[in-house]
Amino acid sequence: MKLALAFLKRDFRLQRSYRLQFLYQLGGSFITLASFAFMARLVPGEQASLRPYGSDYFTFLLVGVAIFGFLSTSLNSFADTLGREQATGTL
Repeated sequence: MKLALAFLKRDFRLQRSYRLQFLYQLGGSFITLASFAFMARLVPGEQASLRPYGSDYFTFLLVGVAIFGFLSTSLNSFADTLGREQATGTL
């Protein structure tokens, strides 16, 4: 348990040291949401294919992107962490 806590502390310190990256991610999220809102205005609201999702294209986009992000992270995080640990000499 102490080893896992040590790795979590190290990862937290590493992420905290890159403050500009946080602002970059925040700005990217804002731009993505703005583009989704613009695309949702282009798609008519009443479509038969969107009825199971509440007839709202913006919500459909948000849910789809969130699920894609979760799946992408879950598939890539192990390989990325393993490669980083090998590069830093921890593994």
